[in-house]
Amino acid sequence: MAFDLSNYKLTFADEFDTLSVSHDGKGTTWTDQLWYGGYFGEAKFGSPATTGYNPFSVKDGILTITAEKTAQGWQSGLLSSVDPKGNGFAQTYGYFEMRADLPGGQGSWPAFWMLSIEHLKGTSPSRVELDIIETQGNRPTELFTTVHSYASGSKTINKNNYTKNVADWTEGFHTYGMAWDEKNIKFYYDGNLVQTVATPADAHKDMYLIVNLALGDMIGSNYVDSRTPNRLEMKIDYIRAYSADPKAVPVDPKPAPSPSPAPSDGTGTIKLHVAGDRYNGDPQFTVFVDGKQVGGIYSTKAAHAQNRWEDVVVTGNFDPSKPHTVEVRFVNDANDGKGGDGHDRNLYVDWIEIGGKRYEGESA
Repeated sequence: MAFDLSNYKLTFADEFDTLSVSHDGKGTTWTDQLWYGGYFGEAKFGSPATTGYNPFSVKDGILTITAEKTAQGWQSGLLSSVDPKGNGFAQTYGYFEMRADLPGGQGSWPAFWMLSIEHLKGTSPSRVELDIIETQGNRPTELFTTVHSYASGSKTINKNNYTKNVADWTEGFHTYGMAWDEKNIKFYYDGNLVQTVATPADAHKDMYLIVNLALGDMIGSNYVDSRTPNRLEMKIDYIRAYSADPKAVPVDPKPAPSPSPAPSDGTGTIKLHVAGDRYNGDPQFTVFVDGKQVGGIYSTKAAHAQNRWEDVVVTGNFDPSKPHTVEVRFVNDANDGKGGDGHDRNLYVDWIEIGGKRYEGESA
């Protein structure tokens, strides 16, 4: 069952319609540095400010982190939600989710994780770490979800920190989530609970977000060798955080921008207020006027379960001042038979606007 967000506030959201990143974090959502000297395998995390390599690009609401074999060795990228002094987004407890298409292949090591902010401020030597997801490219049906704790006086991790026999995560976009509270830390894959770990004594503090594409091994068989592709891409649709704290300050859930209308020599315009439920991809639809398709294939990223909507503008060769029959055809309906959020792809049309008139509800 998908995690219930009905009593939660959205406290962080990057839909990657643009990229907000800098080296020092001033005025941006992300920094491209990690303030932690951990092991990350073969790749250097590139930054135009330090290596001259830019691993980040955004197109059509998708962030791509590219790992590439260069003359200077492997270069890749990392995003952190705080700067070197711990300024930025950090939170205690909540639900955290990423929707991403992760690269497979020998040596690939993408991750979405959190670190305690204390080590940045010098108040604690321990680095409590919550790995929402790590994957190893040579094991495409296994997920690694790990809690690193120092509560015992030395580093410990949860036993059986990986889940076997999941749907192949290299095949398209999937969601990776973690619900963290005073008692438990629960990990989700495509809305399904895959592991529960008791919250350790030192994991009751602010933690910040990190996402990166590393290369290398953490289990003894995913080392970089001749089988490793020379270029790997990690694609991220969104990263979001929620809080059940009544005092939490919500962020403005701005809808994703509408897809660009298809080129047309017509003068008629239709605006649709739409939302969707995702299951293994976004809902897609086409629009017909009097039996003829106008525009191309459209999709929506606005999550209906979170009351997020977006306006899609469609332009076609018709006279908007005259009456027409308008059809919206849902072209990729799908579900896995389990029901519920994350298991059924749906399309919702709240209203249609044409010729300056709006048609709502059943009339739409």
